[in-house]
Amino acid sequence: MVKKLEYIDALRGLAMIGVLLNHFRPYGEFNPNPTTLETIAVNNGQGCIQLLYMISAFTLFVSYNIRRESERNYIRNFFIRRFFRIAPLYYFACIYYLIQHNLTLADTEAISNQSIVANFLLLHGFNPYWIHAIVPVGWSVGIEVQFYFILPILVRRIKNLNRAVIFLFCAILLNTILNIILAKTQLLVGDLPRETFAQFWLPNQLPAFASGIVLYFLITTPKPEWNVNPLIFAIAALAIFIDLASEKKLLYSEFTIYSLSLIAIVYLIAQRNYKIVINSATQMIGKINYGIYLFHYPVLGLMLKFDIVKKIESFFYYSSALGYIFSFSLFLVLNIIFSYALHHIIEIPFQKLGSRIIKKLQKNKAIPAVLHPDVLTT
Repeated sequence: MVKKLEYIDALRGLAMIGVLLNHFRPYGEFNPNPTTLETIAVNNGQGCIQLLYMISAFTLFVSYNIRRESERNYIRNFFIRRFFRIAPLYYFACIYYLIQHNLTLADTEAISNQSIVANFLLLHGFNPYWIHAIVPVGWSVGIEVQFYFILPILVRRIKNLNRAVIFLFCAILLNTILNIILAKTQLLVGDLPRETFAQFWLPNQLPAFASGIVLYFLITTPKPEWNVNPLIFAIAALAIFIDLASEKKLLYSEFTIYSLSLIAIVYLIAQRNYKIVINSATQMIGKINYGIYLFHYPVLGLMLKFDIVKKIESFFYYSSALGYIFSFSLFLVLNIIFSYALHHIIEIPFQKLGSRIIKKLQKNKAIPAVLHPDVLTT
């Protein structure tokens, strides 16, 4: 296995590059085969979010289980750490986007005072009208916070690989049932289609989190101790058969298929140091991925405002591919510079503040030095 979980930051970095590629796609002129490239780009972006959720569940299970053995009041400490990891930079993003739209005291259909309060309480993911109201990518933060609420229960109940696999298939089934119910309700009205909220809400993302839990037990459990009831696979195979026969993909949506596929991919990467994946560049991007995720739209807006993308692609008029590569590379570099600054100005100081608060509340036992330090900050 790769030492110190180095692949975690690297995979975060690769996932973030995939997200940037997806969001940069409409602004580049390199498109020799529009249908194929657009399909790959969109699907790549969706799969990258699933990868980030999977990694999140994996690292949270690792750090939570270790701290449960080394700390008193570990549940309280967990929520303190998560708040100071997620909230400060998200609040900064909320303030920026509100000022940008001159809606700090708004009461419009898109941004209401209620949605502003919900975003600052990190509860915007529960409401279909609030989930995208302020921060363009804020929906995923809201879903992540919802997963935090159920994590202590999951850690208590899921003790082995068999239970993790059962939970994964229960998550898939729950997602199917709730999406069917949502499709038949009148909960969502106006211009917001049910499909939009159904795509982003927690039930649709839960299989990705569950896949991360399965990955945790695959990596931390010795192979001779892998023990999964064969009946589970028989039921899963039957469900796949029925799903394919129905041609509706009720159980195995695209998001679910991404999640299941990523289990094998990440497990393989965890066993060997593939330099093309695990290197200083991908790890560095992975460490600052949160800032990149929240603020890559302003960076893109700045480039578009000064027509930088068009100027670069005009310079490489003889090769649209080169123009696209150079313009995206600049987009990536600008995001890295800005997010690196945010990481050191906002993220690290507030994470340290959270740690100081915990130390004041209690004297912690020594934490075993078996984890990469960055895992313990997630």
